[in-house]
Amino acid sequence: MNIARYQPLRGGTYLPLLAKLANRKAIINVQNKDNERLKWALRAALFPPKDGKNPQRPSKYPKNDGINYEGIDFPTPVGQIIKLKAQNRNLAINVFGWENDEVTIHRVCKKEAKVPRINLMLIQSGMIQHYCYVKSFCMMYLNHFTRKDLLVSHEKYCNGVNGTPTRIEMPEKGKNILSFQNFHKQIKVPT
Repeated sequence: MNIARYQPLRGGTYLPLLAKLANRKAIINVQNKDNERLKWALRAALFPPKDGKNPQRPSKYPKNDGINYEGIDFPTPVGQIIKLKAQNRNLAINVFGWENDEVTIHRVCKKEAKVPRINLMLIQSGMIQHYCYVKSFCMMYLNHFTRKDLLVSHEKYCNGVNGTPTRIEMPEKGKNILSFQNFHKQIKVPT
């Protein structure tokens, strides 16, 4: 018989990001000194710094964020995200991890698309684990983006028209030459 102590995944104190993740500039890792890592990650998502500078500093975010944390443990296990979401109907939280240089999925919220999604990354070092806010992330392909505008322009094509992905069809050989046909729309050059 094997006996092991149950230790659920919990997000705790500050950990620096791996260089591979930090270089992508898609994750905000608030440098907190307490065990309320989930709170800081959610504040980073909900209250971006007005000046856009130093998002890793806890002083950039309000202490009162309006979220009901009643009955939530700190550090927070991934399993309690469901309870937090139930207490706060306006939250849709996804939790991802990073293992073997790949994104792993811990939890994806199934709320309707109208509710904005908050993507969190749960990273760990030994027994210490904590949450970071992922600000630029494509849910369809689990890709990262270095800037928010690149993600926004990608989403136009990723989500396609009316929420269905766009499929690019190339013309067949022989029908792949375009020529101008609308001669009636030409404007005469003034003499």
